[in-house]
Amino acid sequence: MREYTPAMDQYGIPREAVRELVHFCRQYDWKKREARYLLTISSPDMSGMPKGNTVGRPVESTVLKRQRFLDDVDLIDKAATETDSGKWTAVLIESCCRQVPWHQLDQTQLPSSNRSDFFKARREFFWRLYEMKIGTLGAMDQ
Repeated sequence: MREYTPAMDQYGIPREAVRELVHFCRQYDWKKREARYLLTISSPDMSGMPKGNTVGRPVESTVLKRQRFLDDVDLIDKAATETDSGKWTAVLIESCCRQVPWHQLDQTQLPSSNRSDFFKARREFFWRLYEMKIGTLGAMDQ
């Protein structure tokens, strides 16, 4: 199947950045599963005996890793919710994150049967996601 990359030139987003956003969204369900799994991991036995070559704080690193996954999922959810007043949230998650094509989407969830409205909302979703990711990266640099 041919991979489609939305044209976002009118929004000033480079093609490579759009591809990165598409693949970022495709990790949505995986990141949710990993965050759920990392919640069940507990700390190692504290017997005082040295174990292997692990250096650092395993519980802390697990918590931080889980939080990164949850932050990414929240970022995608927020971008989808803010797109066109949240009318397309469920449809955008299905399409952009789970790769469900337009013609296979649940027609009862669509706020409009107009195909161009959907693609306009999808472009807006990627633009919002791009702005949020750049904003978080820019805030981290300061």
